Amino acid sequence: MPIFANRVLNVRTSHDSLRGNRDVNADALTIVECGSRLAVAIADGAGDNEGAAECARIAALLASAITAATGNPIRSLDETAPFLTERADAAAIPLTARTTATILAITHDHLTLAWAGDSPA
Repeated sequence: MPIFANRVLNVRTSHDSLRGNRDVNADALTIVECGSRLAVAIADGAGDNEGAAECARIAALLASAITAATGNPIRSLDETAPFLTERADAAAIPLTARTTATILAITHDHLTLAWAGDSPA
């Protein structure tokens, strides 16, 4: 069964942070609500270029949507990673234009945290 079948997702995204001395903001935040579940995803693009920023936005959006729909942030990382790798490889994005991610799933009775890469928030 598809992950998003018959589910209503309320999605909020942000792509703002302090850039410091970088030319491109490669950080992304997405918050998704699905029923009684809330998912927060923060992605830190690896690099100072548009490829890193795009990977961060895609990672945050996909991971938070999958987490909100399933309640499982580990599954969201597992399902997001191959898509990002395929997309980056197809676009010939260098390894310096990838991303790391931290995902938080919040329900009425627990919090679950998962991360990939070197950015455990």
